[in-house]
Amino acid sequence: MARHARRAPFAILCARLTLAAFAATLPGPAAWAQAASRVAPIRASGLGISGAAALSVTAPLIAIPALTPATLAVPLAAPAAAPLAARVHVAVVPVVPVVPVAAVGDGDVSAKESLQTAVLEMAKDGGGKSGARNFDGDMRGGAAARGDGDGKPKSGPPALTEAPILALTKLFFPGFGATQLIVNTKEAVASVSEALRGGYMIASGGGRGTMGTLMRISFLNESQDGAKLIVFLEALRAVKITGYGKTAAGVPTAKISYPAAVPSDADRLKDLGSVAQHILETFASLDPEISPNLVGQALAEKDVHRLANLLAQEMPFSVEIKQKLLAAPSLESRLESVVLEMMGRFNKQSAAAPGAEDGAPDDIGTLEGLKAKMRSIGMPDAIQAITLKEFDRFSKMEQQDAEAQKLRTYLEWLTDVPWSRRTQDNFDLARAREILERDHAGLEKVKERVLEFLALRKRTGSKKGAILAFTGPPGVGKTSIARAIAEALGRSFVRLSLGGVHDESVLRGHRRTYQDSMPGRVIQNMKTAGTVNPVMLLDEVDKIGRGGNQGDPTAALLEILDPAQNDTFHDHYLNVPYDLSEVLFVVTSNQLDKIPEPLRDRMEIIEFDGYTTLEKIQIAEKHVVPEKLKLTGLQIAEASLTRGALRRIVEGYTMEAGVRGLRENIEAVLRKIAAWIETRGEKVPGIVDADGVQKYLGVPPFSLRETAQNGVGVATGLGVNAYGGSTLNVEVSKEPGSGQLKLRKQFGDDIEDSAKNAYKYVKTHAASLGLKGFDFTKIDVDINITPAGKIDGPSAGGLMVTAIVSALTGRPVKAGVAMTGEITMRGDILPIGGLKQKVMAAHRMGYAMVIFPFANLKDIENIPAEVREGIVLKDVKTYDEIYPAAIEPEAARAD
Repeated sequence: MARHARRAPFAILCARLTLAAFAATLPGPAAWAQAASRVAPIRASGLGISGAAALSVTAPLIAIPALTPATLAVPLAAPAAAPLAARVHVAVVPVVPVVPVAAVGDGDVSAKESLQTAVLEMAKDGGGKSGARNFDGDMRGGAAARGDGDGKPKSGPPALTEAPILALTKLFFPGFGATQLIVNTKEAVASVSEALRGGYMIASGGGRGTMGTLMRISFLNESQDGAKLIVFLEALRAVKITGYGKTAAGVPTAKISYPAAVPSDADRLKDLGSVAQHILETFASLDPEISPNLVGQALAEKDVHRLANLLAQEMPFSVEIKQKLLAAPSLESRLESVVLEMMGRFNKQSAAAPGAEDGAPDDIGTLEGLKAKMRSIGMPDAIQAITLKEFDRFSKMEQQDAEAQKLRTYLEWLTDVPWSRRTQDNFDLARAREILERDHAGLEKVKERVLEFLALRKRTGSKKGAILAFTGPPGVGKTSIARAIAEALGRSFVRLSLGGVHDESVLRGHRRTYQDSMPGRVIQNMKTAGTVNPVMLLDEVDKIGRGGNQGDPTAALLEILDPAQNDTFHDHYLNVPYDLSEVLFVVTSNQLDKIPEPLRDRMEIIEFDGYTTLEKIQIAEKHVVPEKLKLTGLQIAEASLTRGALRRIVEGYTMEAGVRGLRENIEAVLRKIAAWIETRGEKVPGIVDADGVQKYLGVPPFSLRETAQNGVGVATGLGVNAYGGSTLNVEVSKEPGSGQLKLRKQFGDDIEDSAKNAYKYVKTHAASLGLKGFDFTKIDVDINITPAGKIDGPSAGGLMVTAIVSALTGRPVKAGVAMTGEITMRGDILPIGGLKQKVMAAHRMGYAMVIFPFANLKDIENIPAEVREGIVLKDVKTYDEIYPAAIEPEAARAD
């Protein structure tokens, strides 16, 4: 008997719920009398409580929306692991129809039937015609069960890491009652059916790596005609979807983790709530998508926690915005984001509304509204004082005055840039590695350095910004790696191009005394980022202009990047100190030596090398071809490129370290196929092989066999430029003269010295070079280097000796041989830089052998295995070792 007494409150609650469900749909005082005459008997397991006993309750606890003239299943059970005393059958009562709130997918009769069958199989014994359903789930109500979005639900299963997933077009936030959904697709039915076993499932807006909501199944109902099932889901808390899987029955599931809860500042949260209600009350009438019910509910809400989630869920924001709101680490940051999104939305509505041009200030321009906004964005006290002073000036002006409009714009900038809002860094290195591997083939050294950088940040716990310098040829992934870092950390990403910037005002802004003045691009990017700790990409820093009459942008950039100065960065327009110390700067360049030395000293440099042929083919297969198929609207059955075709494009139509040219050529092939199909109404062969590439791209502009040829007086050298490694030809000719050495004007100082030293070495060692008795006073030697252009660098001495000896002896340089290395007067070959890039260039151009200094032997391990295996690498200490390896023997002398 005592056991029955302990369980009685569950039965009473069950009775109240059933009465509420029916009585809420009936008008007037007759509601309860009619309910009493129609309600079905309620059974609690082992209690035998009758309908009359249940009807002695005179007031409902919860107003549950009525659904259809079918039976409403109200689960009142704890998880299966709970004690028997906590397990209660489900009450079944008739209810009247209403219009469905939301639908999941289109009709699917077989799917509906499968769920009906599954539900019946899982149902336990019960009373009434339909029988009571005994589901596993916890119906203990209250805030603890619902969750408030800042922590795990106290009533949810603590070890839940995976659950069936249901993709919806709407996202749900914790803290509200059950949400009605109509389930009528095969996939949705399967997910709900599987979720009934555990009582929980994940609702998601779709997309890998997004946020979702842990939902508890509160109600299940079948429509009168049996065509669909209606489910009530209760949102418990936001979860991070870390992966996907399937049950044994093939039902999609989501693997979840619980984001760490960040406590909110109570006072600031209250201020944000006041701002949100003020904005909604003032501007909601301008937006037809906002219902009056939402406005009334929001203005009446006293609980700021519920207000934050109410606005996040019901405001007509896009799914992408709601994903970000759901991912907010705290209610404070969520509500702040809601306020900012509302302001942006209403600003657009105000601009489009009649009379918006009249110049009258809206209520957001009031002193109270401004103060509330300054507090809500965490503006420093000193800046608040300046802002209030300027607002005092603004309030005394005629609003139609041009000066008033300028001052208003200034106040908007001060309150629009982020002052304290920041994202929480995610230092999950396994996830960071997955992101880097997902979007980038090759670049192993670069990815390793990035992971080391993130690991160090995690260990030290430093919140200070840093400067990463990515240097390498175009198209090798510098920008995409920077984006990957931002994604891995969970930070905003913004880009600022510095190429051609020659005026510091581009970075610092113009003072407000100038007409049409505005902040510099750094502050503009901070506003775009919306946080004080974004990842900011400063692109092409090596192409920034040097100082002139309009200020030195390099000096401004130094203040932006230097950790010792950038916590008080001074923008000319804002004219207040702004803290950039938490920004993670990523600087890119093609040539490291072109970056000013003061900047370079403050950077952590990571070098990007070119891709190998195999890496380019892999990138094309995994990324470029699918991307271009989508761009051209082609299906894979209509156009696909074989690996041979991709190799032909790489070797015959591109000669670059990156993949930009490869992208352009693949797009050209697919574009021509799409045009052929549309203009001629016929399909071309779906597979493009190596022989078919020329049909679309024409004759290959590059031929490896022609490239790798040398000759008498012609030798091939290797260099490094902004595009990675490159080859160059030294051409030497002799003519009657007086022993002069003639050099072209494009030679830089270093290479001119190399040429003079090389000629002196040939004269000094003439006997050992096959020139014994040669009269150098009767000839002039002319040296030319191709391709034309300004050429410099101290690594061509050995190359020039070889070309001079070949020209004077008439013996050709061996075909397929390229070399690099500076020479001393004694014949020693000195070490050089950029061996990896040079060898990769030689391999790319089809050379069979590269001669390089012995001192660079340690750099061999940095060269990709594919390249090392496809070329002969010969290290030398002196020129005596180059001579027989590079020049044909005496029998090959040219006439």
